Amino acid sequence: MPRLTGIFLTLALVAVAKSIPCPEDAKVCPGGTVVGRDSSNNCEFFPCPSVVCTQETHQCSDGTHVGRDSNNNWFFPCPEFFPCPSLICTKDAKQCADGSFVGRDSNNNCEFFPCPSVICTKEVKQCADGSFVG
Repeated sequence: MPRLTGIFLTLALVAVAKSIPCPEDAKVCPGGTVVGRDSSNNCEFFPCPSVVCTQETHQCSDGTHVGRDSNNNWFFPCPEFFPCPSLICTKDAKQCADGSFVGRDSNNNCEFFPCPSVICTKEVKQCADGSFVG
């Protein structure tokens, strides 16, 4: 019978050796889940669960799609859409009466942009208080 006791003692020691105490730290996985250590696997961290991305998307006005932000579950913003001009105008400029220059407007058949309104004329006089009359 002493021989059986030795076998049980050996099996008990093997079982204790396999379940060794591990540090109580944790690992943060992608997606925010947390896993601990596996005492039956040499205290390696348990595997992180697979990150499951939803197929839910939002279609933007330009036809592109955006997904959700995992930090707040909101959709990412749509890219800004700037339509291409329908016409390509020459790069010449027109000098206005006030001395400024304006270019051509591709959204208006390449006509020149309007010149700024001329507010002052030669008849305008500045008063002592800084105001103008005319």
